Amino acid sequence: MPEPIRPPSHQRPRRRTAWRSFVAITLLFVLVACGGAPGGGGGPDDEGFGAGEVASGADASLYAAEGAFEGRVDLTITDTSDPSGNVPLPDGLASLDGAVRLSAVPTLRTSPDQPLVLTLPVPAGEDPDGLAIAILEDDGAYAQPTEDGPLPDPSWVVLQTFYDPVDDRMVATVLVVPEQGWTAIVVRVEGGTTPIISAAETAQDAVQLAQADPGFRGVCGPGYGTAVETCSQADRNALAVELEEAFGTLTALGFTDEPHLERDVILRRFAGFVYAVEPGDYRIEMRPASTAIAGGMFSTGSGRVWVAVGTGGVDAGDRSTVRHEYVHATQYGYGLSFASGEWLASRWSIEGQAVLLQTDYGTIVRNAQTPRSVDNTLERSQWTGTAWGPAPPDEYRAQDFWVYLAQRFGHTDASFLVPFMAEGQRAFEIDATLRAEYPAEFGGTSALAGLSAAYWGWVRNQVYEKQYNPDPTRFGDSCAFLGASASPTVVNLAGGGTDQTTTLGPLASRVYRLDAPSSAAGYTQALALSAPASPVRAALYVDGGAGGSACFDTDARRDWAWGVPASGGRAYLVVANTSRSQTYDHTLSFADLQIVAPSSPVPEGSIGFRATGADLGADVTVQWTYEPVGGGVPFFFGPSALGATVQQTVCDGSYVVTATARRGTTTIAGASTTLQVTDTGNVTTSGPCAPTVAITAPEAGSTRGAGAPVGLRADVDTGGATTYPVVWRNAATNAIVATGADTTASFAAGAVTLTVTYGAATDTVSFTAVAEDPPTATIDSPADGAFFSWFDPEAGLTSYPVDVTGSGEAGGLALPGTALAWSYRRAGTATWTSAGTGTATTINFPYGGSNVNQSWEIRLIASEDALESEPAVITVTVQRPPD
Repeated sequence: MPEPIRPPSHQRPRRRTAWRSFVAITLLFVLVACGGAPGGGGGPDDEGFGAGEVASGADASLYAAEGAFEGRVDLTITDTSDPSGNVPLPDGLASLDGAVRLSAVPTLRTSPDQPLVLTLPVPAGEDPDGLAIAILEDDGAYAQPTEDGPLPDPSWVVLQTFYDPVDDRMVATVLVVPEQGWTAIVVRVEGGTTPIISAAETAQDAVQLAQADPGFRGVCGPGYGTAVETCSQADRNALAVELEEAFGTLTALGFTDEPHLERDVILRRFAGFVYAVEPGDYRIEMRPASTAIAGGMFSTGSGRVWVAVGTGGVDAGDRSTVRHEYVHATQYGYGLSFASGEWLASRWSIEGQAVLLQTDYGTIVRNAQTPRSVDNTLERSQWTGTAWGPAPPDEYRAQDFWVYLAQRFGHTDASFLVPFMAEGQRAFEIDATLRAEYPAEFGGTSALAGLSAAYWGWVRNQVYEKQYNPDPTRFGDSCAFLGASASPTVVNLAGGGTDQTTTLGPLASRVYRLDAPSSAAGYTQALALSAPASPVRAALYVDGGAGGSACFDTDARRDWAWGVPASGGRAYLVVANTSRSQTYDHTLSFADLQIVAPSSPVPEGSIGFRATGADLGADVTVQWTYEPVGGGVPFFFGPSALGATVQQTVCDGSYVVTATARRGTTTIAGASTTLQVTDTGNVTTSGPCAPTVAITAPEAGSTRGAGAPVGLRADVDTGGATTYPVVWRNAATNAIVATGADTTASFAAGAVTLTVTYGAATDTVSFTAVAEDPPTATIDSPADGAFFSWFDPEAGLTSYPVDVTGSGEAGGLALPGTALAWSYRRAGTATWTSAGTGTATTINFPYGGSNVNQSWEIRLIASEDALESEPAVITVTVQRPPD
């Protein structure tokens, strides 16, 4: 859908009068005799080319009627090589000898009612019937880009061409000659016919046509006759109707009724040396989808719109393309003016508006595409460092900026874009329009007003805040990071975080994802942003923070102290350069606390702990904690001075050790590490080294079947002492009923109380045995030992979903889903977390822990008349996202 844009001139098209006008242009040799300058700026003087004159060079001529444009331009017409070898012509076209290059400084632009007239000689020996003039604008006719790649190469525009038998020349109309220029050649159209310019005795014959309402016509473009599809009259009519409806709807909404759109013309020759151009219907061209490189195109040089139509005829996609391209004709109908290369920096605005409106002009509807990324500059998404790169899809998804603006101010139709089209699409013009249209929000003379303020609001809304949510199905929760909107720079804070230095271009943003490790006590990570305070703005968002519409936003600050919970956490820092012209560097720095001792593995006993850090100050103290990996009671010790060693006795096992730097009572930084303490058999101290035992099955108060095996399970911790047997006894008789940490035993009907011992450690549980056959529970999926790899850290997930299915049976009959209870726990911990009921459910395993591979137990219990089955238990492993 993108157009091969060439910058138009500064003036708007002339208004149509009540009578259809004609363009009267004197023939080449008349004005050349009066001082025309072939090969350069033609006309009656050497000060450039003006309206009412003709210029020639390289056998080509360009004519302009009186009043066709204002001022004078430096027009150049030169010989050039035929570019069709590098940019192939469409099917059914063949180039003939000769090619000319036209350019104008400043860009020359006229109205569709008063076009420029271009002539080229008929190549020697060629039959003029079936010939036409084709132009190649430098940036070509691009295809709709894919999600993963840039736009394809440029293509050709074939002009509506006539044959003048008097001078043996091909004649066509154009609307723009840009500074960058374009190339024109004569081509032969397979199966084509060329109309002959008619003659008239007087100019009066050419103007006696009353001005009617504008008409609309669909025509066949190149490629038909060789393509599979046919150019049916029904499809031509459908395109014409869609074009007419687009014209009518946008005109009714207050947009210009003079789009920069090609019109059918009648060329007449009279009085010996004068052409008359009678403008007719607005036209839209139909091309076969099998030969087209795009869904559609708008050419500023000719004002042409074409749409690719497949074998199924004009469908919803084609109608959307017509609306998209007509928006471009409307934008250029306001006389868009660009200096060299400026249109490239404005494509986000030009294409963003067109994509927004291609679904519906009367209702603001976000076109279904992935969200716009804020990683690259809004003005242009690919800057190579020396030149603009190919246009990526982000320029189409910049519709999100306009959707945001519409939603923020309650606009419901396209009319809110009228002032933006009227005042221009360059950044400084959009800035001025925003200040004028929304003075309370974007007005004033501040550098942070206008487009800068609008851009900053849009970035925050796009990345994290969704007060204005263009599409809840794609943009997610009101206060959550949107993974598709940016590719975050991930900072692992386990070691304090590495400073980040980045350069941001104008209207460009960077998102940092700050990953904090779990900590028994929790800690605060300090961070600071070093950058010019005025144009570079920042906001910190903490996952699980305020929620709702009041997101945790601290953009007024330049430094933060982020409180990280004991389970670990994640935050997003959004940094944006809101300048429209300047590039700025910024540095994100972190308080650097590092645990330097001990290092794993270390023998049990008295162990030295030491932490150092930069940028913390001499008055900092360090508080220490350690807790068993997989969960357990944290043990606090210290504090110690920064850099000093504190001794603590620790028994064998795996621990998460956390150091927390404090200034007085304020936590300013933290660091965590995993410590493996080995068993030497020599530690006999009490307290933290004492063995422990905890019954995990059967559950207290549960009901089991009499005479059936009952699972007996206990978790033990040696505490670094000698290993003891696990012994189960009947509490009433003290008789041993079983041994081992994972075993079974049967019981007679009645109340049962069991005591388990492990050395001096003990635990007790009571349950009931009834004289009934217990139900059974079976976990069908996943399989025991299943492994799940979670490598989607950018999707904003805080947990990993695993689907589980199971069944229950009692007395040979299947139990309903309400009788099946699911629960889960981290392997090695004592507490089960309920996961609901049913034959199928989803368990969300949370992110957390120091180990990359997290082991989880999944349990299913079936119940029938208060009688419970033996638990079905499997173990799965979830590999969490990398830090």
